[in-house]
Amino acid sequence: MGNGDLALGMTGSPAPLRYLTRTPAGTVIINAAKMRPSRRCTESYVYTDGRPQTLRSILPVNKASVAGGSGTVILSSYDDGTIRLQDLRSSSAIDTTYQDHFEVTTPVGPLVSYGMERFVVGSARTAILQIFDFRWPKSYYYTAALPCSKSPLGPTPKPLTWMSPPQYPQIASCSYLTGQSCRLHALARTNFYRPNCNLYLPIIHQATSAVYSLAKSSDSSPIIYAGLAGELVKVSLRDQEQDQWESSLMQRMGKKNRYGYDYRECLTSIIETSDGIALSDISKSQRVPAIYRQRGVLGQQFGRLDETLT
Repeated sequence: MGNGDLALGMTGSPAPLRYLTRTPAGTVIINAAKMRPSRRCTESYVYTDGRPQTLRSILPVNKASVAGGSGTVILSSYDDGTIRLQDLRSSSAIDTTYQDHFEVTTPVGPLVSYGMERFVVGSARTAILQIFDFRWPKSYYYTAALPCSKSPLGPTPKPLTWMSPPQYPQIASCSYLTGQSCRLHALARTNFYRPNCNLYLPIIHQATSAVYSLAKSSDSSPIIYAGLAGELVKVSLRDQEQDQWESSLMQRMGKKNRYGYDYRECLTSIIETSDGIALSDISKSQRVPAIYRQRGVLGQQFGRLDETLT
């Protein structure tokens, strides 16, 4: 951890998360605080019966730049399909509990984060990457660079629950004197218009595979590496010129220069998955909707994912 403590994950334990801290008298192993509800985790996953749980992955999160943050914040993934954000030093251990609303109880494994903007978790059963927004208030949104408009970002998301899009006044321009935002910029900051998503990775040599590891080069890199059974998948934002250059380079190298490894280009499938906050009732989960193959480049008239991309 940022303060020098060591976070420990346990298997089959009623206290699956612990930390080893140094004191003048030596080192001490302490259980993380019990999972009492907090403002952003009010309904579920509270210890009541000492139920054994298995923790699969731990990721320290740099929250020092967030107001009230510290160097003891971690993400942890579990066999019950949840990912929990918590401060080991806080009296309330859970800040937020995340969950895929499709595969509610499917175990999740490796974690990688992009600063305090978003994080990615790999399924421990199938080749799926789940991308979550941390949902912290942000000082900057990329949509702030878009011109003002009375129209929201298009197309309208397809929420997983029966909820209506948020309503904002038909204001065409932002007012910096009054602090009032136009309709587009106001809606773009809501969770409704920035849902999480799942990526379904291509499987080449076997019927299915868990995601065993995740890695990235930096917070500014658009590339994620996912380790599957017998293959390494490189996932990146689509750049046509870069794709052509890399494909040409890899083909010229040949299999011998790649030390016997095959190289194959594939497109992925994407679905949007609502806000990603853990469900209090499994009956609120949803069936997987129609999944679209990636077919083209996002049109200029759209500000979000749409069916030309998903």
